[in-house]
Amino acid sequence: MQGIFLAIGVFFLVSHCAIAASYSTNTQQTLPAKGEQSVISTGKVHGLKNAHKHTSRTFYVGRVYHEASQPYKGHLASDDYTLYKNFRGLRAAFQQVHSRHIGSIHAIETAKLDTLTVENKDRNDMVYNLNIHEQVRYLGLKSSVIASTNLQKGWQFYAGTGVFYDTYLKDSGNTKNYGLRYDLGFGHSWYHLQAMLRFSGDLTNSQSNSDAQSSEVVMDLGYNF
Repeated sequence: MQGIFLAIGVFFLVSHCAIAASYSTNTQQTLPAKGEQSVISTGKVHGLKNAHKHTSRTFYVGRVYHEASQPYKGHLASDDYTLYKNFRGLRAAFQQVHSRHIGSIHAIETAKLDTLTVENKDRNDMVYNLNIHEQVRYLGLKSSVIASTNLQKGWQFYAGTGVFYDTYLKDSGNTKNYGLRYDLGFGHSWYHLQAMLRFSGDLTNSQSNSDAQSSEVVMDLGYNF
């Protein structure tokens, strides 16, 4: 009987040791080492610190100075004079960056007729400063593709071409003008903000008079996102 009890005691002792050894091995396999945890955490933090978001879209709000001109026949027939219609207003635009040097701009502009002047062809002699007899508003839609020295942070100089569709709203009847346009501009972009000065004019237009032209100057402030 003592031999039987001794054998049973040895069996339980061996079983307990085997279970303890198996549990220790599984724990070492499933729990990562403390050194590995430190390496993973450090790598994630390092990646976040070095992440850099390039400018891909910009929303602009700006001041627009729009000018429409046409030959003036109300003065001496032998002289060459031009009637200039000057509008002042606001502009909203959206720019999509396709690469570091190529982008597209789409804008809507609205302005009110501010002055009517008659000047000679060199614009060094103003003949008339005409009275405005009716309210005239300008509504313009623009779309252009530009090539720039840089569309990310820093100084930017660009040139482009596109299309325009202008409407002049007045009591005596609305008039429209559309065609191809050129774009020139320069400015500076920070991480979130931009400041731009733009110049544009028509290359072709729908006016019956071939000497009729339109041009504008825009001062833009933009938000990069």
